[in-house]
Amino acid sequence: YNLGLLYMSTGYNERALQMFQRAIEIEARADAYDTLGLLYSKMDKKSEAIEMFKRAIALTPDYGKAYSDLGWVYHSMDDYPSAVEFCDKASERGFLDEDLIRILEPYRKRPED
Repeated sequence: YNLGLLYMSTGYNERALQMFQRAIEIEARADAYDTLGLLYSKMDKKSEAIEMFKRAIALTPDYGKAYSDLGWVYHSMDDYPSAVEFCDKASERGFLDEDLIRILEPYRKRPED
């Protein structure tokens, strides 16, 4: 896993991908799936990223960061209702991503005045 982080931070995305996949084979962890999702997102492989974030959530339902990361991917796809939904789910789990919250503010439904 740590070697994957090193490769990812230096731009060796394909090698990082291999390391994260190997780490998950050894021990399936929510943070490993989440980081793999971030890498897929960085590589513009949105559907793969979404799948990895959802696997992180399935493994550890209270892992708020994965919900936030899903929110970012949906935002990048202009799917604002889903982005708001997952941002809120992250917040409910104690993971407050202030940047995502602020960016999504215009897309939140407001009660009629």
